[in-house]
Amino acid sequence: CRPCSCVMRFSDVQKQSFGQWSPDGRHLAGASNARVLVRDAETLNLVQVFVCVAKVERIEWSPDSQFLLTEIAQQGLVQVWNLGDADWACRI
Repeated sequence: CRPCSCVMRFSDVQKQSFGQWSPDGRHLAGASNARVLVRDAETLNLVQVFVCVAKVERIEWSPDSQFLLTEIAQQGLVQVWNLGDADWACRI
């Protein structure tokens, strides 16, 4: 048995209430109050943070893993985010 000489880097700890894996398995989206934190599935490094108008109750991915749907039940609102374009957003 040899000691491990690898270096492990951990991202900041964020309190998250639930998460959802992307269909392609490359990302994990987690809800933290009014924020959605998207992490790389292999490294768990933070890739993107989306700020919603209120507490996120549900997260769903599009089948191609490019869009995130966030349900804001308190306001009867759905926000849609584009993982590839942080400036693009939609409210329904």
